[in-house]
Amino acid sequence: MAVKNIVVLISGNGSNLQALIDAQNTPALPNIKIVLVVSNRVSAFGLTRATQAGIPTFSMSLKAHKDAGKTRSEYDVDLATAILARFQEIVGVPAAVPDLVVLAGFMHIVSPEFLMRFPPGGLVNLHPALPGEFDGAHAIDRAFAAFGEGKIKRTGVMVHRVIAEVDRGEVLLTEEIPILPTDTLSTLEDRIHAIEHGIIVRGVKLALGGGYMGQMSEKLATKLTCAVPGCKSVILRAGYAEKDSSFSLDPPADFPALPGASNKDELNSSQFESLWRVSDKMDFDNIAFSLVLPGSGHRMLACADCEAGPVGFQPAGMEVCFIIPDRVKAE
Repeated sequence: MAVKNIVVLISGNGSNLQALIDAQNTPALPNIKIVLVVSNRVSAFGLTRATQAGIPTFSMSLKAHKDAGKTRSEYDVDLATAILARFQEIVGVPAAVPDLVVLAGFMHIVSPEFLMRFPPGGLVNLHPALPGEFDGAHAIDRAFAAFGEGKIKRTGVMVHRVIAEVDRGEVLLTEEIPILPTDTLSTLEDRIHAIEHGIIVRGVKLALGGGYMGQMSEKLATKLTCAVPGCKSVILRAGYAEKDSSFSLDPPADFPALPGASNKDELNSSQFESLWRVSDKMDFDNIAFSLVLPGSGHRMLACADCEAGPVGFQPAGMEVCFIIPDRVKAE
């Protein structure tokens, strides 16, 4: 059986990373290898854990990017690009992507710009709360406070797929944890962390063993056709496209309007919400890859039969393509 290579992102002590290190290539995580550990904090002890286990590491600080005048979005793009470049160097395969990226105590909310550089469903996160409860930071503190106010009697832990909406992706595993009358914040944290060490291993195994269910998204397994009146050309026949709010982008610079539009203002950002994402351009049928847009470096995609106007684009330097919902018909 082929080995599956994973990347782990951390920010701190790395106890959940250690659980994964101890479980890799055992019956708990058979044929699974951690090939890279990445931190957004240079001083994270988890980097030491990885080095001691012989796993390559690197860190990239958001503060350093901001000090250099870069935006948070630019940081996410640079981080994703660096992860893929280092991963490809390690495995020795150009254009390779990790079988899974695991956020194990990674205290940074990843943006759509980060997510779009990885396959759909290709990231999972460990979160110390149950689905729909205490999303985001300081989840344990907020759960303990809610218990003190008599609002809840238990909390929990979950492993979920990562989408742009924080802690709202497809849930893979959950485990409830009672909050005891004798608990302090410290004892509750200790019990939650002990549960995390087991559930993250089981969640990774489940994520790698099953397909992406696409919670909060729509799957298309049939076809997309050109929406230009009189043209019924099939654009996507094989494979699938995924529609997900994670894949909402601003219009690329200089992206043309469709013929008949009174002005370019009609091409607004609403047309770029919940784009159809096609991971493999070999799935297309009757698509022409046309000129490169000078403002962004993106390539336009047009219907090869009518060429009435662009139906989507391929971001510069990426294999993935995006189709604009308003310009195709889903059947």
